[in-house]
Amino acid sequence: MTEHSMKQPSEQSTDSTSVAQYSSHVQQQPSIAQINCEPTIAENWQTKYTDRNAIKQICKEAIYLVCLLICIPILMLLVWNGWIAQFFGLNEPFIIGFRNNALAWLGGMLGGTLFSIKWLYHSVASYTWYQDRFLWRVLTPPLSGALSFAIILLISSGFINIFDKTALSNPSTIVGLGFLSGYFSDSAIAKMTDVANTLFGTLDKKK
Repeated sequence: MTEHSMKQPSEQSTDSTSVAQYSSHVQQQPSIAQINCEPTIAENWQTKYTDRNAIKQICKEAIYLVCLLICIPILMLLVWNGWIAQFFGLNEPFIIGFRNNALAWLGGMLGGTLFSIKWLYHSVASYTWYQDRFLWRVLTPPLSGALSFAIILLISSGFINIFDKTALSNPSTIVGLGFLSGYFSDSAIAKMTDVANTLFGTLDKKK
């Protein structure tokens, strides 16, 4: 009997054990519905995150997102009442445009912030939080703000005909649409992709 044939059963046993352990780990992962609805088992109330670096990063991400959640509405109020425009000394013709564009950006950031907060506590509670997703959680709010700003511009210019563009003269409409664009940024990007394909065509590779 060769050395290879002698090791093969042991390797197969190790592989089977690894597969069984992975299957057991997957089955133990709670769903979002279980996290929200089922009572916590008394003997499993302790946190599973024992590494200090992980705990610190989770706290930093939570503090960052909560600060955005508090500061963005305050900035919206300051923009809405014209205080920031007066602070920068903007003339009357530019005040309305500045207000609308700033509210579009801030509305998108607010939507992206709520989206990031939702997935942060879901990932922590379900034990699916990963350190490598730090940049995703940090950059989602400003990216959502920029995307919302672009969506509002496209609607104002008439490229996207969702509704009458004159409705964007109402600041509440701008904030609401910006919030939806930021929160559902994936769907907003898909819509912008359709617009780009209509304007510039698709890049189908010739076989």
